[in-house]
Amino acid sequence: MDLISNSKKIGSDGSARNDRFRQDINALRAIAVVAVVLYHFRVPFFQGGFVGVDVFFVISGYLMTQVIYRRQIKGDFSIAGFYASRVRRIVPALFATLAALLVIGFFVLTPLDYSRLARYGASAIGFYSNFVFAGESGYFADGTQSNWLLHTWSLSVEWQFYLLFPLLLIASFRWRRGAGNRVLFLCLGLASLAFSIYETGVSKEHAFYLLPSRSWELLAGGLLFFAPSWVMRIRWLNAVGLVAILVSAVTYSDGLAYPGAWPLLPVAGAVAFMGGQKRSQWIAAAPLQFLGNISYSLYLWHWPVYVGARYLEVPFTPITQSILIALSVAAAWASYRLIEAPFRGGASHPVKAIQLYGCWAVVMIASVLIIWTDGAPVRLPAEARQMIALNDATRTGWPFPEACGATMASLQSAPGNFCATGQTTDQKVLIWGDSHAEHLYPAVKSLVDDGKMPQVLWATRGGCLPVRGLSRFDADYLCNGLSDLFFKRALEPDVKSVIVASLWMNYVFNVSYYYGYEFEKRSPIVCRGAECGRFRNPDEALAFVQDRMMKDIGELTSRGKHVYLMLPVPAYRVSVPEHMLKNQMLGALGPLSLKLSDHLAYTQPIRSLLMDVAAKTGAILLDPADALCPGGGDCIYEENGVSIYRDAHHLTPVGVDLLKPLLLQAQ
Repeated sequence: MDLISNSKKIGSDGSARNDRFRQDINALRAIAVVAVVLYHFRVPFFQGGFVGVDVFFVISGYLMTQVIYRRQIKGDFSIAGFYASRVRRIVPALFATLAALLVIGFFVLTPLDYSRLARYGASAIGFYSNFVFAGESGYFADGTQSNWLLHTWSLSVEWQFYLLFPLLLIASFRWRRGAGNRVLFLCLGLASLAFSIYETGVSKEHAFYLLPSRSWELLAGGLLFFAPSWVMRIRWLNAVGLVAILVSAVTYSDGLAYPGAWPLLPVAGAVAFMGGQKRSQWIAAAPLQFLGNISYSLYLWHWPVYVGARYLEVPFTPITQSILIALSVAAAWASYRLIEAPFRGGASHPVKAIQLYGCWAVVMIASVLIIWTDGAPVRLPAEARQMIALNDATRTGWPFPEACGATMASLQSAPGNFCATGQTTDQKVLIWGDSHAEHLYPAVKSLVDDGKMPQVLWATRGGCLPVRGLSRFDADYLCNGLSDLFFKRALEPDVKSVIVASLWMNYVFNVSYYYGYEFEKRSPIVCRGAECGRFRNPDEALAFVQDRMMKDIGELTSRGKHVYLMLPVPAYRVSVPEHMLKNQMLGALGPLSLKLSDHLAYTQPIRSLLMDVAAKTGAILLDPADALCPGGGDCIYEENGVSIYRDAHHLTPVGVDLLKPLLLQAQ
């Protein structure tokens, strides 16, 4: 999100100067924020709209360099004034957003969610939220979609750059008045880009969220400022840049190993667009300039509106999407008129400064108190607190031993180091799969402890389909190599039985488990082998899975192994415990409903595949729906008011306990 002002009047502190207003930059802001908004609201054809943030980074780098360097030439640049101007530009609207969310959260959020909101709010105020999110799940993961302040990561990246970049320019200016800035920016930018490519393969979350792998995008904007003047006279640059941005916004998707080198196209597009400096009727069009003016507030408010709609389980249809986008624009306009513009125009007025620091103190104190009290549960009745605490525990607990997951985190640690439950025997059961295999752990351990199952080996990796020859676009999953190791272990003579369990639908059909999405054949999130050859569609991926399983399951059964294929667990379109918690807070969402017939229809492609594999290889099918949808009617999702699901599809220990009769078959 570019936070450097492009105003007609910029003062001596570095925030303003008497220069021609760049309508093209304001239009580019509008294009960038519209791309981000359309992507977040899942508007068709903008599945790559997240590149709008890359465009904002370029704009910020250009304007920041312009402000600092020209003030240095004039001899009146003040680093303290520069930082103060950034505070006035960024902080007021951010504080207002946080304050509003804390007030709303007091009435609608459970203690766990309210505490998380306050923690994320504190990190946003301190401009280190990118570090917090880098240590959690990735930007494109389903779990992040309920994080009200996820979008503040980019503000933190920019602020961290603001802190360091002026020092770099000051040092450069003292050496030959910045004559080597082009070379300096180019070298630093290339180093950052190279690191981004490397780090994406090592830790995509760190590469996505942290400054070292993102700074090249801001430096690209700075490099444009020092470009030769003849570059600015190439009139067709605007058109080329716009096409590059739109192509990336339309053709990119969540499945990319982002950032890596992928931002090169939108970054180059932003550089070209600004380099053209074109003035035209469409650039000067009032709607585009309006959106450019409110772009920062729109960026701040659209994401809470989106998360709020998800919280209320609003179905995403063209009508509701349009209403939500319009609501975001209205909130942004109010924020711009009432907060952004007054504080930015008020410069260093003492009353404004008192208001600003007073708001900071209030928001920070409130956040600390909410965190300290674990979400202020005292605001709820005692009975509700107890039930909410029980359901909150289902969301956070994961009984599978952490050490077992860690041993499978790399190819080096996995061989010969399979976690085992029970005493060593020469007739073992091996469970091969992803997190849907791991959530079986409490029931399996109970059966082993009671002497009803022999020793069990865990050949699992969360996020990896138990099919050889498949990888994910996220290289750090190591699925292909681990599956080969798991299969090799299953072939050993001491393994008598093999249970194969997985969240089958997610990998081939790229299912998003939250309200408002109907089944659609989207691009698979799995790919062929170590080189990650993309499947063209789910049908092609299904054919590959079926062929591979026929061979591997057939080989296991031909060697006398008993192989059990676990059919899909009934899955809901919303997190079950979250729905129950929201019902307790709001009392307006009503009970969940999932009929067995709907589950069977939804999972039919995978069920047919597994049934065919079983029929032709001699494997045995285990169907969780027999236990979770008793009598062939409605499926169950709670017991005594407590969810038996951890989210939309993972079972809690209470839920998986219902599958014990199935597991007893696997001997």
